[in-house]
Amino acid sequence: MTLYIECTYTHYTHLNTGIQRVVRNIIKELLPLAEKENITLELIVLEGQQFVRIDRLTPLHVNIKKEMPSKGFKSKLKYVYYEIRKKIASLFSSYAVKDFILAPKYKYGLNYLIDRYITKAFCRPPEPINMQEGDILLLLDSSWHFKIWDEVKRFKKSGAHVVSVVYDLIPMTHPEFCSDSLVYFFNDWFPQAFNISDSFIAISKTVEDDVKTAVAHYNPLGAPGKGYAHFTLGSELNERALSADIPEDIVSVFDTAVNTFLFVSTIEPRKNHAYLLDAFEILWKRGADIQLLFVGRLGWKNEDILQRIYSHPYYNKRLFMFNDLDDSALLYCYRHAHMLLFPSFTEGYGLPIVESLHYGLPVLASDIAVHHEVGQDKIGYFDIGDPSDLASKIISIEKNDVEILAREIDTPTWRESAIQLLHTIQGMQKRSNEK
Repeated sequence: MTLYIECTYTHYTHLNTGIQRVVRNIIKELLPLAEKENITLELIVLEGQQFVRIDRLTPLHVNIKKEMPSKGFKSKLKYVYYEIRKKIASLFSSYAVKDFILAPKYKYGLNYLIDRYITKAFCRPPEPINMQEGDILLLLDSSWHFKIWDEVKRFKKSGAHVVSVVYDLIPMTHPEFCSDSLVYFFNDWFPQAFNISDSFIAISKTVEDDVKTAVAHYNPLGAPGKGYAHFTLGSELNERALSADIPEDIVSVFDTAVNTFLFVSTIEPRKNHAYLLDAFEILWKRGADIQLLFVGRLGWKNEDILQRIYSHPYYNKRLFMFNDLDDSALLYCYRHAHMLLFPSFTEGYGLPIVESLHYGLPVLASDIAVHHEVGQDKIGYFDIGDPSDLASKIISIEKNDVEILAREIDTPTWRESAIQLLHTIQGMQKRSNEK
């Protein structure tokens, strides 16, 4: 049996946050597990209109050359091509035009058109992947960014069992928190996933229930024969790949006797950064000598919160933000912060919660269902409708009126997560074959 894992978005973007962190860790742990269980594991990405095999995911840190490479004609050619595109893009003030010129080849733009209509015209097309009865296609990545379904249908006609991993349904249930493009693509993706997938695996019981509700919307009679399950995500960072070099500006944030409260997330509306600012402004007005640190890449619909952060009188004094930290710096934050705060309106899981617990960092999170599922009684909760509720809890913690949550907590590893996912997939395929 061959397990094909679709990982297009992670492969092309080089990212390692959210979904991409899950994809990278699951693949890393599945490779040795599959070998032990006599399963052939193939990584595949969409190129043009078909899936092709890749040997491995692209590394996390792909250097954009700032100077001409000293060796290799191909490397020099790539550098010149990139510099020409940069120069052309600089001639335009329109963001849309710049985005078209500089977009990577997986996204519609100049690079995409050149790759599709010029480069491929001079290259032999890759051999199509031929699946066999009993193989499994695992759509592990955020595949709604790509037109994958014609290929998925071809795989299914060959007898493959198609499994879609669902991280959340937020673009459908809370579109106001998402970019317009994501809402469009996701609302196109899910009905096709419903029609074509044999099984759905969610990253939490909460999301699994959401999927069942959504399926009932498309088919009130249900979907006989489809499988539903969920698995638990891991919690540790890949410490073997970490660097000992931590940026000085990160070290300086913690180089003080003042307690620093941490929030790790993309800067976007659903994450509710404004709530934390409201709560900390209450605390600072009451004389609390504490710091607030935001860590996360810039997302969408964030103009108002960014303006509020940049113009805040405490910015870079008691209020800090870093948008491009690697895992080494993130681990430093987990190990030196006083507590993680996590005020999201809605989540599919909340990976920073279990990462924090793994490294002994106490957590206070918004009082929503999925946080109770993930954090259980290991973390504290606050009312996201009332910033003063969080402020009061922090005051009590700072005064030692309440005991800070225990730091010795066992959390699932990525190996355990991969084992659970693999066994769940195998069980779903077996039950499907028995029907």
